[in-house]
Amino acid sequence: MSVQHKGLEFLIAGFVINLSLGVLYGWSILIVPLEEFLNIDRSTLSIVPAVGLLFFTVGVFVHDRVTQWLHPATLAFGVMLGAGFGHLTFYLAPHYFSLLFGYGVIFGLSAGVG
Repeated sequence: MSVQHKGLEFLIAGFVINLSLGVLYGWSILIVPLEEFLNIDRSTLSIVPAVGLLFFTVGVFVHDRVTQWLHPATLAFGVMLGAGFGHLTFYLAPHYFSLLFGYGVIFGLSAGVG
């Protein structure tokens, strides 16, 4: 496989992943319904995207190593699987700590690696 062809595969995979994981950037749309659903204040709930951005940053730091190790399709599948599992965690156990772990840790890390 040529270097140019591999670069194009990574570009397409990155584009698709960023379209799917853009919810990390749209947290403000979710905050009011989550405040009401979980019955917690905004300052407590705002810790979740902060943790998400922290783990996003960790994911960005390991991204280069992961892309050297995995094929783009495998990377995309793994990132989507991780992101889906992060959301599924909150769906199955709708509590603050499952949101913190599922969205903040798992989803944030998946989005950063992606």
